[in-house]
Amino acid sequence: MVQYFDFDSTEILTSHSFLICPVCKEALTRSASEKSFNCLNNHSFDVSKQGYINLLTNSQKNSNQPGDSKKMVQARRDFLSKGYYSELSSKMNQFIFNQLQFPVTDLNADPRLNANSNSTPPPLSILDIGCGEGYYTNELMKLTKEKSIPASFVGLDISRDAIKFASSSNKEILWVVGNSHYLPIEDSSLDCELSVFSPVKIPEVIRTLKDDGVFIRVLPGANHLIEIRNIIYPNVILAEEKDLASEYEGLILKDELKVSYAISLDNESILALVQMTPHYWKTSKDNKEALKEIESLNVTIDMHIGTFSKSS
Repeated sequence: MVQYFDFDSTEILTSHSFLICPVCKEALTRSASEKSFNCLNNHSFDVSKQGYINLLTNSQKNSNQPGDSKKMVQARRDFLSKGYYSELSSKMNQFIFNQLQFPVTDLNADPRLNANSNSTPPPLSILDIGCGEGYYTNELMKLTKEKSIPASFVGLDISRDAIKFASSSNKEILWVVGNSHYLPIEDSSLDCELSVFSPVKIPEVIRTLKDDGVFIRVLPGANHLIEIRNIIYPNVILAEEKDLASEYEGLILKDELKVSYAISLDNESILALVQMTPHYWKTSKDNKEALKEIESLNVTIDMHIGTFSKSS
């Protein structure tokens, strides 16, 4: 039988002891006023009025406004709010939970507990890399709460517009503007790292993941949005499915899951779906006009989820 624990969400919210300064790499701690994060070298990063923290340095930017635009983020939030990806999110989160849960019959037998104390275990440290407007981060937090699993969440994205949207959705998650290629995270500090369609730098994942931690990678399958792609591109060549077992050096594939289903979209949702993806910027003006004429369309959702651990 699995035993779960009561936990203080306020304590979890203010923990985030795994953040580091993007300038000097020293540990960041939240000030007593909770209005800033500071390191011992007196680098200070204010918590914005919306509740997020900006740890993206100028040297880590590839443009003045890197990442998804406000229009793309708004389109994605509008689309996801209608539940079209809820099946994907549900299956993905259960898949993650099966990797993270810890069965306990004797509190003192849990290695996450102090042998001399009956206190609850420390919260799981979970990072969503490229979290966007926060849809998947929020859904995963809901599951940990339902299971009474203590967890400390950080959502990171290079887009300030995306993080602004995310910070308005959930004040219990720490939202960070940052670059996934320079994670402001301590070495070997994370129990779980999640990447849904977002770019990652695998050496950074390996550096920040605990020895017994898990990395969750979600990638589109060959048939993902195939009906949309057939409309906006003259010739669609299906890419071969990636072999996740040999995809990432330094990581070992523990398990994988294919998620495929169809959704029925009205015209408004078709346009929002295209606008929230890179396909929009590759679509000709004529094909964009053609999309506006489609009243409804059945679209294939095709995802490949892999769970990885660090190789010894």
